[in-house]
Amino acid sequence: MNNSSFGKKQYLNIVKLRAIENGRYILKCSNQGISCVINQKGNITKRITKDVENVRVLKTGENTFYQKLLSNL
Repeated sequence: MNNSSFGKKQYLNIVKLRAIENGRYILKCSNQGISCVINQKGNITKRITKDVENVRVLKTGENTFYQKLLSNL
């Protein structure tokens, strides 16, 4: 395995898009990548370190346009 950070950043960007598509907070945990909390707008609200932490993730109940579109297919 190489030590390139491009794959880690690419996966983080994919998870950010999923947060935006679904309008949900996402808690992303990774052993070797970037662990963080991503809000529904795709912004990182907190980076998580190797220490044990308490993190607040807000729950939203509204469906996004994307979710409504997929449910009608």
